[in-house]
Amino acid sequence: MATLIYKDKTFCKSDCLNDTCHKFISREITRDSEEQRLPLATSDFSDYCQNYHSYSKDEEILRLKAEVENLTDLINYLGASK
Repeated sequence: MATLIYKDKTFCKSDCLNDTCHKFISREITRDSEEQRLPLATSDFSDYCQNYHSYSKDEEILRLKAEVENLTDLINYLGASK
């Protein structure tokens, strides 16, 4: 007996950030599969997917530093406007 799965395909369960990928598991896909009571077939495709993208620790550190600088600038601006 065959098991029915959501959309009859396998989705990627890696830490990939590419939400335009047809294998990306979005909140909408998760919700829809739950509403239809169909399981999601998943696998980690990150080792060989050409569209795989995740933040490296260095990229994350640079992103957070830029965010802190922006917030610091905003705080200084707001403090100077008093």
